[in-house]
Amino acid sequence: MRTTRGLLLSGVVLLAAVGPSAPSAAPERATEQLKAARLDQATYAWRLSGARVTKASAPVRTPQGLLVTDYTVEARATGTAASNPVRKATFVFTGTVFSPFADRPGQKAGQWYLHGSWTITGAGADPSLLKGRHNPFVAEGNLDAALAANPAEQGALPVQAAVVLEPSQVGGRWTRGTGTFVGNGRLEGVLKADVTLHPTMTSAVQ
Repeated sequence: MRTTRGLLLSGVVLLAAVGPSAPSAAPERATEQLKAARLDQATYAWRLSGARVTKASAPVRTPQGLLVTDYTVEARATGTAASNPVRKATFVFTGTVFSPFADRPGQKAGQWYLHGSWTITGAGADPSLLKGRHNPFVAEGNLDAALAANPAEQGALPVQAAVVLEPSQVGGRWTRGTGTFVGNGRLEGVLKADVTLHPTMTSAVQ
């Protein structure tokens, strides 16, 4: 009995001397290293030029305000940033324009609000790949701007818009980001976005 008690006491003393083992930081470091290896940051920028309004419906009077239900613009898109995966492309914007009669949340009476989606499709796009939801030839997103007048009627109107690059596989990498468009109501100007890129899938598309 004394022998057993002595062994137990010796074990307690040994544990007290050694102390509890500290948790290893290796898993956390490995996770951070993996994230750093998989994600990149870049800036994409395109100059939009030669724009033409392919469709602009007449403003319709609604109980809330004046609404242009279809405003469509097409332009040339030329990549101006070294990191751009698509250099020569076609830009297409499709959206609406709304002017409220009274102040609304986030909107002021008399202002015109441009909202819609856009795509930038590489000139060398493979037609068979364009049938898919995501492919390395297309960047896509949305655009929102508050204007002093209807851009469908005053195309030279200065525009500064917020831009979102929706998750896509442009250039062969899952990409998303936010940025701005600065130009005019015909959407001639510079579209720029700071993006996060996930692992490479294919080589960049020129």
